[in-house]
Formats: sequence, structure tokens, C-alpha cells
Amino acid sequence: MRIDLNNLPTDIALLQRLVRDLNDEVQTKSQAVHAEQQIVHAQKNEIKTNSLRIEKLEIELARLRGYRFGQSSEKLSADQLSLWQSDVEEDIAETQSELASCHPSTNDAPLDAKHSPKRQRPPEHLPRETQEYDLADCDCPDCGQTLHKIGEETIEQLDYRPASFYVRRHVKNKYACRQCETVTTATMPSQPIEKGLPGAGLLAQVLTSKYCDHLPLYRQAQIYQQRHDVPLHRSTLGRSVWLLQSIVTAMRPDLLKQPKLHTDDTPVPVLLPGRGKTRQGRLWVYLSDGNTGPPSVVYDYMPTRSQKGPLAWLGDYQGYLQADAYPGYEALYKTGCVQGVACWAHARRQFTDIEKAVGSPLAREVLLRIGKLYDIERTLREQHADIETIHQVRQTKSVPVLAEFKPWLDQQLLRLSSKSKLAKAIAYITKRWASFTRYTQDGHLSIDNNAAERAIRPLALGRKNWMFAGSDLGGQRAATIYSLIETCKLNNINPYHYLQDVLSRIADHPNHQIEELIPYNWQPTQ
Repeated sequence: MRIDLNNLPTDIALLQRLVRDLNDEVQTKSQAVHAEQQIVHAQKNEIKTNSLRIEKLEIELARLRGYRFGQSSEKLSADQLSLWQSDVEEDIAETQSELASCHPSTNDAPLDAKHSPKRQRPPEHLPRETQEYDLADCDCPDCGQTLHKIGEETIEQLDYRPASFYVRRHVKNKYACRQCETVTTATMPSQPIEKGLPGAGLLAQVLTSKYCDHLPLYRQAQIYQQRHDVPLHRSTLGRSVWLLQSIVTAMRPDLLKQPKLHTDDTPVPVLLPGRGKTRQGRLWVYLSDGNTGPPSVVYDYMPTRSQKGPLAWLGDYQGYLQADAYPGYEALYKTGCVQGVACWAHARRQFTDIEKAVGSPLAREVLLRIGKLYDIERTLREQHADIETIHQVRQTKSVPVLAEFKPWLDQQLLRLSSKSKLAKAIAYITKRWASFTRYTQDGHLSIDNNAAERAIRPLALGRKNWMFAGSDLGGQRAATIYSLIETCKLNNINPYHYLQDVLSRIADHPNHQIEELIPYNWQPTQ
């Protein structure tokens, strides 16, 4: 509406109507502007939401591509390290000089020195079979005279003979008294499966092949039937596992005495009866890495991931618990008897996925700062530093790095959208900062929970082969055998030799002396 300001009407009613018309026009335009602003705001929110969704999908895609095609290492590339290389090298040099003063070394050769490959001699403990070769004609090819032996040339070659079955016959002699006609029969040791066909050696081979070499029972049955013409009934193999359960039960008190434990969990598909489908069970791992006692690991199967599982197993445990951010552990931390130690490798993995997916400079810088902490740990490990030295070096080197790291993370968190992957990864660290820095308070503690993750790796490999557990009972059996086999590995014990010896004697072994059969206490019979 256009109004001639020089010729305004003098009628009051007309002026009032003019004002009302102008007010209606202003309100209409303001409503249109407000509606346009709402549309623009909604479009901006949609663009922001879509960008976050795209970023999330790119990170997930990069992670899946890495699992399928990429390398599993989380190390930074050389060009990324070059940003802080000089600072890191200075810290490492200072740490090495301090460690050298604490632990002088007489070996000046570099640890990673590469030597030219040489032909190795076969192990001396292996039996030798000799095969001699002689001349077909002992006459000299030049003059025709008879040749005389002056020596020999020996070449050793490593060969293999496939394993073979044999039948062990147990003959029990009978004696009779001529006067009273009493008959007495010699006794034999109890067997793992009473009146069963498999012996201790065969059972040990089957269990080791499945839980150590990840060969499912049905494949073993096929191999024995097709290559050796020996039928193997899988249903009889599970009976021997329950004899070994008492050993694993005896390992638990020893673990709970350790001042530090590693723990983690992994899913295990469990077959539903009669449906041909599976559900998710869980295998929990509790590990002592040997810093405060004999290295040992116990696996515990639970049908669900409920916190009742770890709470029941840990019971009244007191000490450090190195684990991920599983909420079920919070009840333990609230008691004050258990102190949580977070895993820097788990936190670093999130930034690695983001950096690989979108090339974020911020994620790269976080990785560089975490890398400085790992450089210090690697130097300590290479120098074989003792517990006191580890604590001192962490206090002088790692603590200052962490002191600068936390304010920087808080500052970056204020600049990011709370819904972004990067903000969530940073918040994962800042919310648990006390747990992430606790490893610097005790030289026995580790910077990450990789020890537990390494203990879970055999389960992941086995799961790809045997696919699922037949039932909850099968999950409990797997936990028992994995506990013994992986503890044998930690103590450099041959799992087959251990299982063969223990299965041959456990039925007659006194229950109050069961601790003698724990792998780290085990003494083989002659």
C-alpha cells in the first residue's frame, strides 16, 4: 500500500482503518519472513544432520574396508609422525639415557639389527634316521683301480611322518590261591572315560586340535575316518572336560590374589535347540600378565552380557582392574576396593578410524599426542626396565604429556558438535580421565588392555572355524579348555603334553591336591 504523506485524510475513522490495514500488511510480511527463516533453519539442521550422517557412514565404511582389505596395525604413517618427530626423539633420547644409567647394558648392538639369513641346522632333540648312498661301481673312472673309502659327506634334512594311531592293550594278570581258590586281579589306573575307547593321548590330541589349532570336531572326524579308517564319535569327547573343570576352579583364587587383573569379553554364537538359529552368549576373560605372579588366564562363559557375570566371578576382589568402559564394572568401582584402569589402545582406535575415513587433522593430532605416550612405553619395554624405573620414567615423562593433553582436549571439545564422532571419541577420554591416567601411578600397570585382547584372539580364530557352540553346556566346556590351553601357552608349556599327562592321572588324583595340576604348578610324570 502506497500512502501520500502530504495529503493524509483528516477523518479519524478513515485514519483508524488506514492504520489497521498497515498493521495487517506488516503482520503478513513478518509472518512470511518468519516462515522463510524457519525453512532456512530447518534446511541448515538437515544439512548438519546429513553431514554428520555422511561422516558416520564414511567412518563405518573405512572401518569395514580396513577389516576386509587393510592392515590391522594402528601405527601412524611416516608423514604423520614427522609433525612431532623431533619432540618425540628428544623425549626418547632423554628416557633412554635415564634408563641406561639405571640399567647399564654391555650389549651395544642395535635390537633391530638385521642379519643375513643362514641355513639352520635341524633341532638336536629330534631322532635321526640315516640313509647311506654308495657308488654303483667302485673302480676308478680314470685308471680302473679299486677305489677306497676316505670319508663321507653328511647332509641333514628336516622331514615329517604323519601321526599314526595305535592300540594300547591293558592286560590285567589274574592270580588264584590253590588252597582257598581266591582269585585276585591286578588293577590298572583309572581312565579319563571309564570303559571308553579313546585314551588320554587321543583325547589330548582332539582337544588341542580344536581349541589350540581351531580344527572343529567334525573335520577331525572326517580326517580320522578318511585318512586312517578310524571312526571317532564326537559325543564321547565332552565327558573328559568335566574332569578338568576342577583345575580351572582352583585357578580362580590364585587370580583373585593378584593386585592387577585384565578383563574383556567377546560374543559366542550358541545354537538354539531345534530351531537351527543362534543367539549370543559371552565369554569373559580374566588374566594376570605375570608382573605380580605366575601368568594365567581363566575364561568364564555366561549366556548373556549381564553385569551379574563379572560381578559374581570377581566377587570381593581388591586391586586394579584394566578393562574397557563396560557399564557393568561401575558397581565394582563404587565399592572403592577396585580401581579401574582404562585402555589407551581402545581410545586410540576410535581416532584411527576417523583419521582413515575423513583425514581429520584434529584426529591426527590426537593420535600424535597418544603416540608420544606409547613411545615412552616402547622405550621402557626395549630396555627391559624394572617396575621402579617404569614408575619413575612415567612420572617424569608421561605425566607432563598428559597434563598438557587434558586441557587441549577440553578446548577442542567446546568447538565440536556434540553429535559428531570426533566429539564422542574425545568425550570418551575426558569423562574417564582418572582411569586413563591411573597407569602412571604404579609400574605394574599397563598403558592398555592389549593383554586381554590377545587372550581373546584365539577365541575369535576358533569362532570362525567351529562357527557356534552347540549349547550353553558347550560354551562352558570351551571356557574350561581355553583356560588350560592358554595358560599353558603363557607359561611356555606344550598344551598337548600337559593335557595328555593330566588326563591320564586326574581321575585318581586327590581332590585336595588339585592345585598341583594347575599348568604353572604342573610337574610331568616320568
